[in-house]
Formats: sequence, structure tokens, C-alpha cells
Amino acid sequence: MKRIGIITALQPEAACLTTTALVPETITALDDHTALLVCGMGAERAKRAALQMVDAGMEILISWGTAGALADDIQPGDLIVPETIVSHTGHVYQTAKYLRSSMLDKLIDCPGDIFLGQLADSIYVLTSVVDKAATRAQGDALAVDMESAAIAEVAAKHEIQYVAIRAISDSAAMRLPDDVINFTNAYGQVQVTKLISSLLKRPGQIFDLFKLARGFMAAKKTLKWIGQRQADILHHH
Repeated sequence: MKRIGIITALQPEAACLTTTALVPETITALDDHTALLVCGMGAERAKRAALQMVDAGMEILISWGTAGALADDIQPGDLIVPETIVSHTGHVYQTAKYLRSSMLDKLIDCPGDIFLGQLADSIYVLTSVVDKAATRAQGDALAVDMESAAIAEVAAKHEIQYVAIRAISDSAAMRLPDDVINFTNAYGQVQVTKLISSLLKRPGQIFDLFKLARGFMAAKKTLKWIGQRQADILHHH
């Protein structure tokens, strides 16, 4: 059985796979064949994590976590298991077809709809509807994240099988409040006191924050569903 390295940016995403307390940027074994690493947001951290996993002998890499929708028909809680990933430089990476197909057979009953297609890469969080529309207009991508392309690049370079499993946390029409980005660290931990203080000064963001929180909960529900069945879903290859 091949060894699987799962890479996720945020600790709340990782918590959908394990209740073990995780140290960021440190590989943690989930079982004899699967390891997890919380890398933090962004391509550089994701690339570094992927190289760590390769050095540790992982034979399959999985990009795990949440993504923002670009297509109008995709909603929070839906799942994208992309066939291709396009980097912000325009390079297109293929995900492992057989591995993806075997997983999809096991995901059929998951909460939310499942989408294939293309996942885009961004070098910053797309907070506005305009930014999302502009990224969508650049190609055929259905959703966007900041890590999958960097992991795909490492996998391709080392000729390792690779897939992405991303639950949607925000729709194309959803605006992300700036305060959440400003007061959340690279690993998804929120500075609550500073966030509340800022929201009191700018209460207009509270409605957007509520929608984002609800969307993130829907995404986590889908990820937890997969996490509870991860041994069965991930090890049929």
C-alpha cells in the first residue's frame, strides 16, 4: 500500500481529519500509511510542505482543505476533486486519474454536490466578487485556492501521484470581510479580540462574516464526512 501525504493550509481543515493536536509544519502520522502536515496559507509554504512529504517517502500527495467557488452554481459545502489545476502562471497540472476515480466512487454520498473540472491558483485571498469574476474569466476554473498548484508542481517534478480534495467555503457571489483576513494567521487561527474590536468599528462587515462562518461550517461538514471515512476513501488505490 502506498504512503499518502496529506497537506492542508489551516488547522481547522486538518481537524476534520484527526483530533490529534498538530504542530504546524511538522509531519504527523494518522496511521501506518497516511501522514498529515499543516503548512499554512500560500504557495511557498505549500511547496515546502510537499518537499517535506517527498523527503519522508510519501508516494501520493493530497491537497486537502477548502476553496472559494468561481462558478455561480457551486455552493458552500460542495466538493471539488479537480481533473486539472492551473497555476497563476498558466501552467496546467493533471491530477491522478485512477486515484481520483477510485476516490469518487467512495464519495458519492457525501454532503453537497461533487464537481470535477479545473481548480485555479491565486497568490492572494480573493475577497471580492470582482476578483473572483476576473479569475473565472481567465479560464475554465470552477474554484480557487492558494496551495494546490504548488503541491501539484512538486508532485509532477518528482513523478508522484497527486489529487486535490477541496470543499467550498464561499460562493462566487460571497464577499469576504477584510477583517477576517487581517486578523487570521497563516494557520487559520483568529485573533478574536482584535476581530471583535474591528467589527465594532466597522459593523457593516458583520453580515459578511456571518455568511462566511456559515459557509466555512458547511465546508467543514463535508470535510469531516470524508475524514470519518478517510481510510476507506484514500486507501483504495
